[in-house]
Amino acid sequence: MPGLDELDTSHVFLLGIAGAGQYPLAEMLLDIGCKISGSDLKPGENGERLRQRGVTVYEGHDPSNLKDATLLVTTAASTANNPELIEAQARGIRTLTNAQMVALLVNSKRCLAIAGTHGKTTTTNLVAALLSRAELEPTFYIGGISRDLGCSGGMGKGEYAVVEADEYARRFLEYRPDAALVNNIEGDHLDYYGDFETLKAAFHQFATQSRRLFFCADEPNARLMGEQFLKERGSGVYLYGLDGMADWRAANIESNSLGGNDFTLWQGKNIQARVSLALPGLHNVSNAVGALAMCITAAPHIPPAKFCELISEFQGTARRFEVKGEKNGVLVVDDYAHHPTEIMATLASARQRYSGRRLVALFQPHTHRRTKTFLNEFAAAFTQADRVLLMEIFRTRETDTLGVSSEDILSLMQHPGKVTQVVTYQNASVILKEILQPGDVLLMLGAGDIWKIADLLL
Repeated sequence: MPGLDELDTSHVFLLGIAGAGQYPLAEMLLDIGCKISGSDLKPGENGERLRQRGVTVYEGHDPSNLKDATLLVTTAASTANNPELIEAQARGIRTLTNAQMVALLVNSKRCLAIAGTHGKTTTTNLVAALLSRAELEPTFYIGGISRDLGCSGGMGKGEYAVVEADEYARRFLEYRPDAALVNNIEGDHLDYYGDFETLKAAFHQFATQSRRLFFCADEPNARLMGEQFLKERGSGVYLYGLDGMADWRAANIESNSLGGNDFTLWQGKNIQARVSLALPGLHNVSNAVGALAMCITAAPHIPPAKFCELISEFQGTARRFEVKGEKNGVLVVDDYAHHPTEIMATLASARQRYSGRRLVALFQPHTHRRTKTFLNEFAAAFTQADRVLLMEIFRTRETDTLGVSSEDILSLMQHPGKVTQVVTYQNASVILKEILQPGDVLLMLGAGDIWKIADLLL
């Protein structure tokens, strides 16, 4: 892999420029003065944000879009028959993957990499926001828009680089972290890995590449891997979470007036501080403990109590339990949850924060492969909801439906008293307006384009 100074970055073209992976990279490249352009089938809001910064964003893919591009950056969704990729290859334009390009920007710094099946975007945002509020000017790459930082990616002047390390297609193996954190390891992206053991092996390799390691003690697979590394290394490996035996842990957890939880942060036998967190849910308490442990360890010159104080200001990430608004007494919450574990955690958070209110869940399954793999788990994930509506499966890079649909989830659901149905994108808002009542909380769940429905309701 060449160094950044060995590449001609005078004009970088990004395929899928408005996607969750390319958009923060685009912001990082703009920060270092690169001319960039790109294409996307659905540029949406991210595309418009980039246009406002002077970036040419094409809707759709065409060879003529490349113009005088000197470097092409692809995504995991890019296919070999993409006309812009074919044109770049014909013209001899250097091509890198998204992860390779991000790695060139972060590996020269003290890289703090956050991985895991769930919670990595929130935890990455927490670490980046804490370091930023501590005036350490970090570089950061986040798979969602930070409401604290106002963007998804940025090149800071400081020594730290915080990166969301995605396991899909082994992208996280491009990074060489000074410290790595693993929230959890569950079955996902098995369309790529084939089986869970291969997925776990990739996480193990990712951890091997880091000098310092943090594993969540609350999730069995992450905990077991952490214990294995601790046995091998003897030091520099930490367990964190809610477990009473973890090195970094939360205790005396209480609901607070912010809609989240207060807790006491312990490191070993020492109390660091009392922490107030606005994010709902016990899973976010665990995420916060991991983020605090990583920041306090990485920046020992900052008093631990300072980080514990700063976290109370944390606002969160777009599409992570994001309150979109309220109309006619109905509160609309948007969340990226698209795995059964994430759905259960989000519903539990809503039940805690909005106790006594009816919870209506609208879920858009994401990819046919994931739906088929976790069909029974999806059907059982909505026990905390009072009413459930399903949308059609959102298709990304797939061409085969695998014979599965949202109707299959519906047929397996066993929720007495709950009326469930499958709705389309076209009629979802109409049906919701018919069934929603004052006092309801509508939770829109999914990684696709379900978030657009909020605009039709508010």
